[in-house]
Amino acid sequence: MSSSTGPQTYLVIGGSGFLGRSIVEALLKRGEKSVATLDLVQRYHDVPHYSGDITDGEFVGDVLRKSGTTVIIHTASPVHNLAPSIYYKVNVVGTLTIVKAAMANHVPCLVFTSSSGVVDAGIHLVDADERLPYPDKFVDAYNESKALAEKIVLEANGRNGLLTVALRPAGIFGPGDRQLIPGYAKVMANSQTHFQIGTNDNLFDLTYIDNVVYAHILASDRLVECSKRPAHTWALPKNAPFESTIDFTSATVPNPRVPTSEAKPLGPVGDRAVADSEKEANKLFQDDEYIEQRPVTRTKFDPMSDTALELEDVVKEHKAAEPASSEKDELNGHSDPLPPSPFLPETVTYTDKGTSLPHPSSVLTVNALQVPGQAFFITNGEPVYFWDFGRMVWKAMGDHTTRRMVLPTSVGLVVGTLAEWFSWFMGREPGFTRYRVAITSSNRWFNIEKARRVLGYEPQVGLEEGIKRGVKWFMDNGGLDASKGH
Repeated sequence: MSSSTGPQTYLVIGGSGFLGRSIVEALLKRGEKSVATLDLVQRYHDVPHYSGDITDGEFVGDVLRKSGTTVIIHTASPVHNLAPSIYYKVNVVGTLTIVKAAMANHVPCLVFTSSSGVVDAGIHLVDADERLPYPDKFVDAYNESKALAEKIVLEANGRNGLLTVALRPAGIFGPGDRQLIPGYAKVMANSQTHFQIGTNDNLFDLTYIDNVVYAHILASDRLVECSKRPAHTWALPKNAPFESTIDFTSATVPNPRVPTSEAKPLGPVGDRAVADSEKEANKLFQDDEYIEQRPVTRTKFDPMSDTALELEDVVKEHKAAEPASSEKDELNGHSDPLPPSPFLPETVTYTDKGTSLPHPSSVLTVNALQVPGQAFFITNGEPVYFWDFGRMVWKAMGDHTTRRMVLPTSVGLVVGTLAEWFSWFMGREPGFTRYRVAITSSNRWFNIEKARRVLGYEPQVGLEEGIKRGVKWFMDNGGLDASKGH
């Protein structure tokens, strides 16, 4: 993938981490000449690096000015199972600091790494798309902090010439992974691969690292393209046919089909026995004639339908909104059209980039067919039964356990409760919790049609191949012994 947006100066925040480093490598590989990183520590020395705290506004502003950044890719985030105060400081305060510094220094583009967990309310997520709201109550501090950070980023879109987008990857794994694959390796080292909680009929989404990287670079390119032209040209008109600008899913996915309970792909199954009903469902899924005879009837809105797009139009919601100040924008003579934000300054000026500025209503229209101001779920597009993924990882590591000890979810929740109380009494973080039990028994997969049709995203590496590559890297780089130091 080569850039068609001209030379840019990229600052990858969190550039020493798993995702950030992978993005840096991809940018260098495609020939970008100006790439820098910002992180607490410097682990690599092939690009300029700035070490410091992202909650320090003066420091972040200095970095943006010295580097001449035009595109920020913000991937920095603490790992799971830390104190809520750490998540709030890094994810919320840090992101707000970055956004304010970007606005103050006229950086045109910001790509934010959010999380699919920002919509997790402790319920089953089946074919969930971007219209699912943030929950009233979050199940954990990490996802709550990511949701707050995402709100900050998206509310900043259109302010002081800054365009923003948020990507919501699910379960990132692959070369460089120090959490997901090492976690499965620890289970194998403890001879616990025969344990299973629940019935293993819940589908789960994961994403190979290269696919997440690809989505970030696509998003940055789209923002750069939009920053060079008026806002009213950012998206295809709602009533226009889908032509060259945005294609149907079939343009990237040959013969796309919607899985149903009667006809669905088998997916990776590892060494487990495959039920006759699963074989029959897989057979029907491959049968074109059957699919034609039994067309799928949608039970949800099509996220690309006229009705769904109307739900994205915040002009109707905020058309009467006016800023506290009656001052007019010096560039276009209109009042600030953006609704007040609890996080960001109300006074907004637009940066003229040599193009005619659109009427503010165009900026206010958050159309689902545009990239700026939007959130996108990013996955492999291959939801898999939860325990099947682990067994594929263990198989790639050489484990061929076939016996199973299945614990009902109710029993797992009791054990999780006891583990939490014991850990509290001992004053340490619990390794086994009710939340983790719930995850192993929950459906959690997402609709990525919006990313496919608006970003042009398509997974580049399949799940099984990704597992092979991820496990190989893990074993080649010291396995669990190396992970202990991270």
